[in-house]
Amino acid sequence: MTVKPKADLASFFVCLVAVPTFYVLPLLLIPKLSAVLRPHALALSWMSLDRIPGATLLFQTVMTTLSYVPAVILAPLFVKMDNRDPRSMFEAGVAPPLLRRLYAAHRNNIDTFPSLLAGVFVASSFQLDAKVFADLCVIFVLSRVLYHLVYYLNLDMARSLSYTFGICSVLLMITFSLFESFQPKLEQVSNLIPWPASLLN
Repeated sequence: MTVKPKADLASFFVCLVAVPTFYVLPLLLIPKLSAVLRPHALALSWMSLDRIPGATLLFQTVMTTLSYVPAVILAPLFVKMDNRDPRSMFEAGVAPPLLRRLYAAHRNNIDTFPSLLAGVFVASSFQLDAKVFADLCVIFVLSRVLYHLVYYLNLDMARSLSYTFGICSVLLMITFSLFESFQPKLEQVSNLIPWPASLLN
């Protein structure tokens, strides 16, 4: 007999508020971060502005591949290796939590790649402003690096927030490209957010 889990109404209402907040907050903060910190400047010492989107795709490709390496290296320490059915090694009840998190981070890279590809394609096709485009790409890269670090350390709230920053940067690539009036309106709202004066100088 299968026992159905009890509904958790408290968690439902928390998620009802938390999930939209986790997406609205990055959407409001990303324009502010772009204006104050100019993320594209981080990459200009290595490449020209127009190459940053392509480098972002390269980063995600490499990250998707490399993120699988720690899971594979550590797997023999915890479970029996089975190259004929490798995914079974990372199932719950078989692999320890750390190994499952390593594999889950890899899977998330695979899931995120199509969204990034769509964002870069639309922004390139509609010729989004180069600095805005580059800022969003750099924010995506930084959020993905942070995502892996906090996922490995099992910091679940930080993981969720870093994920939404990454996916929202892609969402803004598409939105700013398709709806030119949306960017200044979002920036007006974003400017209402208080910011440390030291970062504005």
